[in-house]
Amino acid sequence: MKENIKASNTDSFDHSTHQEFVEYYANESLSDSTINRMQGIINCVLRNIESSRLNQKLDIADIGCGTGIMSVMWARQGHTVYGLDVNEALLKIAGQRAMEEGLAIEFSLGSATQLPWADQSMDVCIAPELLEHVVEWEACLKEFVRILKPNGIL
Repeated sequence: MKENIKASNTDSFDHSTHQEFVEYYANESLSDSTINRMQGIINCVLRNIESSRLNQKLDIADIGCGTGIMSVMWARQGHTVYGLDVNEALLKIAGQRAMEEGLAIEFSLGSATQLPWADQSMDVCIAPELLEHVVEWEACLKEFVRILKPNGIL
């Protein structure tokens, strides 16, 4: 299978990281506490989806997806998932995990302040544990809203 990571217009961002950071997040993302936290977010989103859309395939944007654990969880349920992160090493782990499970998740290297998707293209936009790391958090929120379809969930 070919690598499923696309690069966005992100030349001004540093996509590198320390190996210790990558190893920590690779391991921590598979911990019971992380899995339970991510499942709680998924459950919350699904409780708030209009009942007429509950059995539909949703377009999910996972912003700051890191190692892709939540992207994988959504894709396992049959949804179309688009993950984005500024950290190239973590995205490679996400891509590998998706490939190992045979899941077609599109991962993009980029910034939450410049999302690569069209206006009103996503049913759900999730960004757990992201905004506290971004100075331009208001620009992120504008981007999240921009990509949401009418009645989408943020």
